Amino acid sequence: MTGTISQLKQQLPLNRLTPSLLLALRVLFDDPDDIVDLDQDIADLRYFPERLHASYRPEWETYILHALIKRYRAAGSASSDHLIDSVMRDVEQIQQNSHRYQHMLQMVLQAQSVCGSHNTILFPSGWRQQTMALMLPLTTAKK
Repeated sequence: MTGTISQLKQQLPLNRLTPSLLLALRVLFDDPDDIVDLDQDIADLRYFPERLHASYRPEWETYILHALIKRYRAAGSASSDHLIDSVMRDVEQIQQNSHRYQHMLQMVLQAQSVCGSHNTILFPSGWRQQTMALMLPLTTAKK
């Protein structure tokens, strides 16, 4: 299965999806019993907008890839057109009718805007701050 996933990862254009479609697919395949709390991740973007590109996007792409493979296998002998139509209907339903998705999308777009702004400086994470504090004396010491 790992070979199939890595092969599909190279072939599927998940990295070219717009944030709105990627989020809609992530919401579509969200499992409330999963270890990842999507609602909390989105809420955290308010304080850590850099997570959108640094960790959430790759995480969502992998999550969606696994979900699509699962759905494809569950479809069995159904035609690929039927599978595509089914996913499209579900995504459109979410984009048009889900208040949860609309709220999340606003937060994602705001985080994207903050990260893309040229006049915004993101503070380093706690670990980065600590590492910098640890390493700074080394960089100033005479060799």
